[in-house]
Amino acid sequence: MSSKKSAQPLTLKIMPSRQLAMFLLLTHAGAVLLISLLLLPPGVIFVLAGAVVVSLYSNLRRFVGLRSKFSIVEAVWDSDGEWMLLSAHGEAMPAALLPNMTMYSALVMLHFRLLEARGTRSLILTRDSLDRKTFRHLRVRLQMEPPQ
Repeated sequence: MSSKKSAQPLTLKIMPSRQLAMFLLLTHAGAVLLISLLLLPPGVIFVLAGAVVVSLYSNLRRFVGLRSKFSIVEAVWDSDGEWMLLSAHGEAMPAALLPNMTMYSALVMLHFRLLEARGTRSLILTRDSLDRKTFRHLRVRLQMEPPQ
């Protein structure tokens, strides 16, 4: 196993993901369908369905369209294991990768704690969010150097 010092910096240039957009559309559509089947007054159903639509809009804007102030458009994992996140508005944010990441063959979810500001940021990456080589390198490096 290689040390963290020998790892090459890994730059993630995040692109809009059709796979993530489809997943968000299907899950939110399913939620609206289930809400419509509830035996509740129409006003309550309308409010609940509206909340789901707002959630869909927010998540599409943040994770797919990459236009929210919380959107991350680039992340750099340097050779020392440090992370630098770049927001859609051009703000560079040093961050620490939190250990509660999720990784599957076609999906990686990373959660960060911001070091110079309060708050957290999340990245949801599918195979079409990054080029194939970078996605593979990210998965391998996360397996070799899991967050503490």
